[in-house]
Amino acid sequence: MVKVGIIGPGDVAQIHVPALRAAGAEVVAIAGADEASAQEFARRWDVPRSIVGVDELVALDIDAVVVTTPSPLHGQHASAAIAAGKHVLCEIPLSTDLSEAQRVAEAAEESGVIVMVAQTLRFCAPFAHLRQMVVTGEITIEHLVSRRLLLRQRDEGWSGKPREWTDSILWHHAGHQLDLALWLLGIDSDSARDAVDGRLGRRWEGNGEPMDLSIRVNATDGRLATLALSYHSRIAAEDCIIITPDETFTVANGTLLRNGHVFLEGDSDDDMKKRAIETQDAAFIEAVRAGKPAHPSARELIGLAAALSDIEAKMRI
Repeated sequence: MVKVGIIGPGDVAQIHVPALRAAGAEVVAIAGADEASAQEFARRWDVPRSIVGVDELVALDIDAVVVTTPSPLHGQHASAAIAAGKHVLCEIPLSTDLSEAQRVAEAAEESGVIVMVAQTLRFCAPFAHLRQMVVTGEITIEHLVSRRLLLRQRDEGWSGKPREWTDSILWHHAGHQLDLALWLLGIDSDSARDAVDGRLGRRWEGNGEPMDLSIRVNATDGRLATLALSYHSRIAAEDCIIITPDETFTVANGTLLRNGHVFLEGDSDDDMKKRAIETQDAAFIEAVRAGKPAHPSARELIGLAAALSDIEAKMRI
């Protein structure tokens, strides 16, 4: 039995608990920033221990830690788990700072523990199917067009629950969308930085953060990806169009269409992602159990972090 502790009793942690249990792991503890939130989460999800802070959790007799805290804390909490010799599944981003992400990757390699980053879109059935078609040579993507448009002017999580930190369109949602584009186009970490160019929109007076983002990916052979993201959109849209010389695929509402016809049927985006988290967490637990690498690893995503960091730097000029 793989024993797991979770850091961060938020929305996404509530999805990880049943996913980890379905994978045969035992969730033994939850750590939060305050006693009330940790205890409430433990009660609701029947977790044996609730803890305030990180140090006590990583000192427990556990095999692995799942990091689901606010994005700016991911690197710090992953590092604490690595230092304690625990395997780590970290929600994206691994860090909102490139140098810290590099240090986490190096610490993982030096310690020999598994550090997997939750790039959940890779585990969504439609995208996994498309990736397999790319790998086998059945299709060649010429242009990938992706939209992630939502209204996120208030600080709230996946479920709409208020939270005390501001999300990042760059490090969070673009981190998902850009990783997916690089993965489907077959652009590896070493080449990612040179392939990506992006621009953040102006800072919104409501919170001082950029709320819009445009990214272009240009592979060395000329294949393209175009990504559009917004936190201002009153019309929600999350879709991906994959254009090949002969066919056009669309992923929307959890369903994969081939030339406008259902190719792989799904229920909804939320259901697709919940199933993807189950698959992702099962892959992590199996890697821990077998002592083998888990993908994508911290090292495999340094190129992504570098590309996002470059986009952020342009905003600061």
